[in-house]
Amino acid sequence: MKKLFFGILALSLMAGCVGGYWEDGYIGDGYDSIAVVGYEGDLSGAAMDSSMGATMASKPGLAAGAITAEEAAQKAAERFEARMNPKSCVSIQVTGATVVATVDDCNGSRGLVHMTGVITFIYSVSGSDIISDITSTGLQVGTKRHRYTIDINSRAVRSSADGTVTTSISTNGSGVGPRGVAFTRDGNYKITYDTITGCRTINGSWTMLADDRTETTTVTDLKRCDTDCPEAGSKVVVENGSGVSIEMTYDGTGTVKWNRGGIKSGNLKLSCGEKD
Repeated sequence: MKKLFFGILALSLMAGCVGGYWEDGYIGDGYDSIAVVGYEGDLSGAAMDSSMGATMASKPGLAAGAITAEEAAQKAAERFEARMNPKSCVSIQVTGATVVATVDDCNGSRGLVHMTGVITFIYSVSGSDIISDITSTGLQVGTKRHRYTIDINSRAVRSSADGTVTTSISTNGSGVGPRGVAFTRDGNYKITYDTITGCRTINGSWTMLADDRTETTTVTDLKRCDTDCPEAGSKVVVENGSGVSIEMTYDGTGTVKWNRGGIKSGNLKLSCGEKD
């Protein structure tokens, strides 16, 4: 089974481990939102890669690096099905530029583990960019102890140049995390994949409403390479509606450090690479 994309889903948020409800709630909310961002990106990556944009370049009438929406859908369906395990867990239907994938406890590439539900991908092309509108309602994904039920409504625009694949995602979704907290999200982020190093980096910002809390999560260079845990230098800032913020930084190990404006600080353990 593949390792988790960001290696952050198994955050231990024990009562009192941070020192207050505000820190507990907002740190947990921030990680819930980042986890769902990871799943959205992983779904896009499971169906598209850098080859989709170059493989049809020699076809008459097509711009260099471009394929048709129908060809993109067919290739994406084949790729998605090939990445699901066991093979009996997935059923794919392709109609024109639309792919409907039904999954039942599937384990896929990157962070897609124990995934159950129906996901719809609608493809279009713009020059050499491939666009995928991804929707799903009640999709269940995640490990037994850290499981999410999410509604996805996102658009992924994927481009490739000089060994780097960039996916720009706009999202408007909702869900319930492992803490039983319901949330909604709205925002934009970008995932950059270096085909040479194998590293993936996320940058972006989105607003999240969870219970009675509203916050903005800003992610800066959250990077994962050949290890389970985010690389040193990765940073996440969660800010509440009053302008108070918590900054979380990573050092490449299973520990994330948090700091609330120099007033309070502490460490949280990550269980990077949890599989079951």
